[in-house]
Amino acid sequence: LMAIERANQQAKVHLEKQIGQITEDIRLDIEKSGSTTVNNTDFIIILREAHSEVINASSPLTSIAKKMDGHFRGFSNVRISKSDVKLLLEIGFNGHPKYWGEFSGSTAFQDYF
Repeated sequence: LMAIERANQQAKVHLEKQIGQITEDIRLDIEKSGSTTVNNTDFIIILREAHSEVINASSPLTSIAKKMDGHFRGFSNVRISKSDVKLLLEIGFNGHPKYWGEFSGSTAFQDYF
């Protein structure tokens, strides 16, 4: 059970990093198009906090443990839908409609979500 739990945690951390990279790529694309809003400290903090909620909302798709050389090794696959990620990001921007509008209205955001 410990091997599976650790594998689930590691998979969630990996997923969170991937979502973080996607949101940062979108932010950088917006910046390249001339926006200065996405460089505001407030915007960056809101974006980071919004994407970090993904780890709590993701759920294991499959988890197994295998005994290898006298030790158990866990394997896990976690998943969250793009629509759920989009919703979590929107919730994270709650109270900041200008920031959300700029982020969600960008071409990069529309292309991904």
